[in-house]
Amino acid sequence: MKHGKTAVLVAVIGLAGAWMRASGQAPVLELSVEDRVRVSDHDGGIYVAGTLRGDLYVLDEAGGHTVISAPGNGQVEHVSIEYPHLAVATGTTVTQYLLTGTTAAEQWSMNLGEELRSVDISADGRYVSYLGGGWYDQDIEMPGSVGVLEGPTIAARYDLLGDSDPIYCMDATSDMEYIAVTDEPSPPGPEGEATGVELFRFDDSGPQPTLARVWGTPLMNDYETTEIRISESKDWIAAGTSSGVYMDLLDMTDGALMWEHETPGKEQFACDGDENLQYVIGACQAWWRPYPWFVLKNNGNEVVGYDVIAEGEMDGPINDLDSNRDASLLAFGSDLGEWLLLRRTGDVVEIAAEGNVGGIIDAIEVGDQSLLIAGDGFIMVLPEPGTLLLLAAGAGCVALRRRR
Repeated sequence: MKHGKTAVLVAVIGLAGAWMRASGQAPVLELSVEDRVRVSDHDGGIYVAGTLRGDLYVLDEAGGHTVISAPGNGQVEHVSIEYPHLAVATGTTVTQYLLTGTTAAEQWSMNLGEELRSVDISADGRYVSYLGGGWYDQDIEMPGSVGVLEGPTIAARYDLLGDSDPIYCMDATSDMEYIAVTDEPSPPGPEGEATGVELFRFDDSGPQPTLARVWGTPLMNDYETTEIRISESKDWIAAGTSSGVYMDLLDMTDGALMWEHETPGKEQFACDGDENLQYVIGACQAWWRPYPWFVLKNNGNEVVGYDVIAEGEMDGPINDLDSNRDASLLAFGSDLGEWLLLRRTGDVVEIAAEGNVGGIIDAIEVGDQSLLIAGDGFIMVLPEPGTLLLLAAGAGCVALRRRR
């Protein structure tokens, strides 16, 4: 069902190299940390980043920051911010904070007794959805689960009865009505294992909230569906797959596969896009070169499918990527410290800035007026993408053939 088109990437000359050479400006913030930052999120001018050791960093775009040491019982698995509300999954615990700038006041905390994979907080901060990966105790297996918390209380829960190994990611609409998760939908694939996407609907209109399964769509045999995004328009779900080299778009009504984009690399670890998934971005992380990134325009049907409006490669595995709400700014970060910031205007994509921080990048976030880059031993906030775009506009452009 793939319907892609060849594209030309417009690139700006003279912005390669280190940040200082690219922009002439110093970073707003440079922190050296004795840990590895793995997850991040941004909203309302505030960044949140979590580490393997379990520390939580709350940063503003001017360089102010607060550190919360070990707020839970393990590494920070996931963070979700809808300012001023913040949800954090640490080990088996979900904690919600109320933010005032970078100051975080704990509102509640709950130990769910299972290893958490992902959390998402509603726009009003009332609900927190979670995805648990289950656990094993000798011969006893506890299935994973998807649920919705209202404060330190489970409002609704659904047990995921498939293999707990494929449970990686969850995404919910901002009103928490629909929740999509990666799991092993039934029936399984021909080899007995298949991973894909399952969609749930949360209904709090009655006296007792409910969480009901809407559909499940298998996408991969043996390997994993690694990350998903659900559109706020409630039309589409985008899913990246491991070792299947596909970025898939599903119809949210019934889970039907609308189109899939195949890349020459392996393991599409991450996906993102604008709020309504009119534009979808992805990249490849492992196992060997090439490490391509791509920007797709979603045409919303099986006949026309999608257009590839930009693509390129990095020298190292692309560990993380991010898009702002309208996908006008897109960022990618690699295992070799490379970072890339793109500007999209309509269907034209330009390189706004790029550089190398000299360390492994695990987390990258596009802010309102800055860019967060973090990873193994460091957190950096780079100033004002708006300024970068002015620099790019005056630097001169050249049309390049896309790289294979």
